[in-house]
Amino acid sequence: MSLGDHPSNEASERFLPTTICYAEEISAMARGSSNGNLNTEVYMSHIHPKLFLDISQANGELHAKNTFSVNEISKELALGMLHTFNKAIAAVVSSPFQSLGMLDLCSEHDRQLLQKYTESVSESYEVLLHALALQHAHLTPDAPAIHSWDDNLTYAQRDDATSRLGQSWPGWAAGAAYISVDATDPPMYLENVIRRVNARIILTSEAYRSRYASFVPSVIAVTPDMVRALPVSTGIICPWVKPSDVCLVLFTSGSTGEPKGIIQEHRAYATAVRDYNKLLGLGRHSRVLQFDDYAFDISNNDYLTTVAAGGCCCVHTPTKSVPTLVENINTLQVDTTFLTPTIAAQISPQDVPTLELLCLGGEPVPNELLIRLVAACETGESVWDGGGGHLNAIVGRAGSGAIWITSPESPEFLMPVGAVGEILIEGPHLARGYLDSVCQKPGVGFLPNAPTWLKDLHPSGDLGRYTHAGTVEHLGRKDTLLKINGYRVEATEVEHILRQVVNPQGRSHPRTISTPLPLTTLWQFLPVTSQHSAHQVVQRMKAEVMATLPVHKIPEYFILLSQIPRTRSNEADRRKLHHLAQESYVSGALSKICNK
Repeated sequence: MSLGDHPSNEASERFLPTTICYAEEISAMARGSSNGNLNTEVYMSHIHPKLFLDISQANGELHAKNTFSVNEISKELALGMLHTFNKAIAAVVSSPFQSLGMLDLCSEHDRQLLQKYTESVSESYEVLLHALALQHAHLTPDAPAIHSWDDNLTYAQRDDATSRLGQSWPGWAAGAAYISVDATDPPMYLENVIRRVNARIILTSEAYRSRYASFVPSVIAVTPDMVRALPVSTGIICPWVKPSDVCLVLFTSGSTGEPKGIIQEHRAYATAVRDYNKLLGLGRHSRVLQFDDYAFDISNNDYLTTVAAGGCCCVHTPTKSVPTLVENINTLQVDTTFLTPTIAAQISPQDVPTLELLCLGGEPVPNELLIRLVAACETGESVWDGGGGHLNAIVGRAGSGAIWITSPESPEFLMPVGAVGEILIEGPHLARGYLDSVCQKPGVGFLPNAPTWLKDLHPSGDLGRYTHAGTVEHLGRKDTLLKINGYRVEATEVEHILRQVVNPQGRSHPRTISTPLPLTTLWQFLPVTSQHSAHQVVQRMKAEVMATLPVHKIPEYFILLSQIPRTRSNEADRRKLHHLAQESYVSGALSKICNK
């Protein structure tokens, strides 16, 4: 490839003839040729590289030759690397004093590929979320809408109950948004999220009515008898609500010690529901299990996607365990469910014969689990990973919207196909933004420094790369967000609360560091000066997190260290801490440490 017909002498002198090679093993040193270049034939015969990039200079031009192993590297990847190399050289020559981090390395060749990969952004679905379920009350009134462990409702009965509730309290007829909370969470946490959304009414069961009494003006214990006693609906519920209005607020872990509230609009959630149902083939025949706690976003997905499709939402018993899960799937005749790999791995496919569609998410899916599930599939059934190709760590293709991979430091720059960057999500299914000043970032939407070429983006914090098959490969996180049993836990949120225990006055103090291992456990590292003082501090920490955080965010183990290992930049070495926790767990030393 050529950089130009007439490069300046200054530019030509900046680059010496170079050979770049990535090798697994070097058996001998290559000898140089008489003109100073490496002898390519000798070099290749000794190193056996996966990819060999030979760069030479002739007649005022730079030439690059790419030799690669077809068993290790695809032709598309090798060609893409050449285009990226050409783009990099041209960028350096044109801007010799620009920092490397500010160079745009995405070639025109890769931009065309990315345009192809991201062209399937769906149209916004301008409807009201509750209208999707209401239509089935008119089309199939006697079809089952809810099959629960304690009662059943048809679509007509469900519409009657929700309409009676909807017209009975001021403000509801204008269209209210909702949040879901777990009554067993600490009162401090519940009061925080309820106060921040300025909730006026709480619907709950009789058992938890008193728990919320001090939080809002009106707490209503919903029972079948109470609903039947309400007046029958006489008009259209929520006549003034628009698709752009808020329908719900989701709370997730935040890095400042406060949970983040995420605002969802009717049209955004309706768009996601429509695309999700189309992707999975959900319809009136579907019987979908609602297994997760109502406080988590996936529970909204289980219910809303099901009733929007006209299917039956099958509600699990309050007691959640693997034995009761299997029993409920069979008793409720569930054919579709969404589970984390941790839960799914504990279920034998032979024990749930009615199950036809299993969706896995919330955590990376181990290959051994996929192999076991594929082996259990009968003829005509399949395992789908959203994109094809290698199953390991493949996210697949976007089901709604588009996925972009940009520089983690500068989202203005697209990453070449095959290069690692941050996963950004585009589409009309995105939430409006953050709730309040506690976690509101400057700028529009979620991204403070959105690219000029696209404004409506959500930075996932996940690292990944595009493959040349058009799928996305997930490669971890750029921040401290953890996944524990499928639940998102921001490590710095837990650390922030624990640091307040160690030093409530805010003076300089040792840091507490979190890391997950295995997927079901959160570990907390604490530097200490004596065993006695450590025991007292740990007890105070346990009391504080139990009073402040939901149960899935509470550390199970506290590991005591004389000092926190540091990186060269004097930051906590989380990788080394994770390795330490792993070694302690595997060796069995952890139980000895924690039982002292």
